[in-house]
Amino acid sequence: MIRAVFAGAALVMLAACGGGEPAAPASNEMGVAENGEALNYQAAVLDLPPGQRDVVMIRAIRDAGIECQQVTGSEQIKGEGLVYRAKCGDGASHVVAIAADGNAQVISAGAAADR
Repeated sequence: MIRAVFAGAALVMLAACGGGEPAAPASNEMGVAENGEALNYQAAVLDLPPGQRDVVMIRAIRDAGIECQQVTGSEQIKGEGLVYRAKCGDGASHVVAIAADGNAQVISAGAAADR
């Protein structure tokens, strides 16, 4: 899920650069870097500027089947693993935990309160 977001974000960044040769199509081996080492998606998310990180958050939230039209901000929750609190435009908050392999788990604040 998140892997597709990173591939899409990379294509958007390349398109924004303009000029040059057209980008080669992405390979199906998105979890392996050119040097053959596995990618660490947590490190990649940590390196993103806030706007691009919010794109990762909205993709994770939507992929979880939760309605969210826009992520207006996200902040890292300190603790074990890589966990963010993302706020949607409608005021709803969601917790997004991102694993090193790029998989994300999303808990809606409303769903957690119902438990």
